[in-house]
Amino acid sequence: MNPAQEAAFAAAAAGQSSSALLLAIASIVAVLALTWVAWLALRLFGRVTRRTGETATLVWHLVRAVVVISVLGWFVR
Repeated sequence: MNPAQEAAFAAAAAGQSSSALLLAIASIVAVLALTWVAWLALRLFGRVTRRTGETATLVWHLVRAVVVISVLGWFVR
């Protein structure tokens, strides 16, 4: 944004800059994504311990989740 747009945004957003807002949004997305991966790992580990799932499936799903998180992080930055 040019300086005039940045000043207008700061005036309309109670003095907050657009970069602070983008950082807050990126942080929220990162926390939600990491929470999703933790939830996924716990659910898959529960299946493995109850003998209804395989360890290879657990590893495959977690690798896919890490790839999704990496791509999401690249887009959010």
